[in-house]
Amino acid sequence: MSKTELQAALRARWAGLKPSERQGLAAAAALLLALLLWSLWLQPLLRTLREAPPQRAVLASQLQQMRQLATEVRSLRERPPLAPAQAEAALQAATAALGAGNRVQLQGERAVVTLQGVSGEALLGWLRELRAGARALPVELKLRRQGELYSGSAVIALAPAP
Repeated sequence: MSKTELQAALRARWAGLKPSERQGLAAAAALLLALLLWSLWLQPLLRTLREAPPQRAVLASQLQQMRQLATEVRSLRERPPLAPAQAEAALQAATAALGAGNRVQLQGERAVVTLQGVSGEALLGWLRELRAGARALPVELKLRRQGELYSGSAVIALAPAP
């Protein structure tokens, strides 16, 4: 059956329907079209409009954090390099502030720090002080958590001599 024959058969079938049957089929087709429009266009649009403000707030917060980090990076890069003795002294002081069980072993431009029973908050402060005060970076961290405290070792790269 060709396309024109199929169309002719459908027109004949439509003409043979009672007016109430035609109205019922037209209403069903309109309902199907409305359902299709809702599911493919309106529902995703409304979901996007509903979810956009919270997502925008999260993205704005992340952007603010990134800007703060970029500002911190710029300020750290603009600082003059420390002499090795000053960097070592700052590392020793920051590690001593963690408590008596923590020690530093210097090995050229690197240091191995042994940590014993350090809280997460103190560890975070120590890492910040390494970056800002000693201008050093952790190269390797091996930590074990024991309850609320951390123990382990850290390999720290000290800034090279200016």
